[in-house]
Amino acid sequence: MNCTSINYKLAPQKIRSQLALSKSEQVKLIEKIKSSFTNECVMLCTCNRTEIYFEGEYWEEISHVLSKIGNFEENELGPYVMRFCGHQAIEHLFSLAAGLDSMVIGEDEILRQLKEAYENANECGCVSSQFNMIFQTAFACAKKIKTSTSLSTIPVSIATLAANAAAKFTNTAVNALVIGATGKIGLSTLKNLIAHKNVTAYATTRSRNRDIELAKELGVKLYDFSDRYKLIDKMDCVISATNAPHYTLNYNEIDNAIKEEKSRLFIDLAVPPDIDSHVKTIEGVKLLTIDDFKNMAEQNNKRKEKIALSAKEIIHLKTNELEKELAYHSFQPTLNQICERQIDARKLIITLKSSLEFSQFDAVLTALSKLLEEQNK
Repeated sequence: MNCTSINYKLAPQKIRSQLALSKSEQVKLIEKIKSSFTNECVMLCTCNRTEIYFEGEYWEEISHVLSKIGNFEENELGPYVMRFCGHQAIEHLFSLAAGLDSMVIGEDEILRQLKEAYENANECGCVSSQFNMIFQTAFACAKKIKTSTSLSTIPVSIATLAANAAAKFTNTAVNALVIGATGKIGLSTLKNLIAHKNVTAYATTRSRNRDIELAKELGVKLYDFSDRYKLIDKMDCVISATNAPHYTLNYNEIDNAIKEEKSRLFIDLAVPPDIDSHVKTIEGVKLLTIDDFKNMAEQNNKRKEKIALSAKEIIHLKTNELEKELAYHSFQPTLNQICERQIDARKLIITLKSSLEFSQFDAVLTALSKLLEEQNK
């Protein structure tokens, strides 16, 4: 198996977006590839990568296909292409399935996307026994890494960390208000918040009609931006993540809005800041800024890097087992002929002696000795 990959490591977003295909377009493409030059083909297409796994030495043909669908000039795509051959392709697939090759180390979404890509190819008849064995083993290995390490459970995104801080701020139910919930960070934070069962999420909007469908979809209570101070007294946590050039929450207004004495968490994920830093002088108020979460993310990334080493050891063991199994299946017709022709074992050993390194030859002799001992029992 070989793999041609255009991913975030070499290719900027503009290049990657030209290779973004719908599911139906992907199916048509792999069917065309199969009918043109190779029997086995799987295509993975996400926002961060487009990859084609294929049988045979069809590097130029695959590059030509990708250039054509992306409307690239001849050789324009070349600098952005990564090629993985044989063993490298298998290791790359296993690392990818485990989330080790993702922007966010250990993320789970890529495994779902890989399984979907495999199913698409399988339904089109573009997968045979060899690819089935490789992909299914990669999926099983990813599951083992997920269950035996904490790689996928350590949060590194600022949105996830902020939502976790809000959810854990009290030991009881948490009312959390998100200001700027339709921006990239705000929306991601809101989605992470509602994943916590103890959190009731609220959001503000400047254009109620535009965001009302989003509120319905997420099950979030939506209020006009101008009402934000009226909501603060009820909240345990207030998160602001707007693009405003000035404060969205001022000290005096917050101080006046707070009536009930209780602990409150204010989280400012904006640059420049949304929340007047003086709020932390109000009794019971704790303020966390984006820099606090960046530090947490860096610490968690370091933890993930250490755990990733353990994951790589698991991948090494599993790919080694897989490749031996593939080699055995490939050798089986020859093995049958050896048995049928009753080839002299001494000649076979002498041939191996002349072609193998000592460690390899010694391993063969040890295996044969063990086999003989077992048969003599």
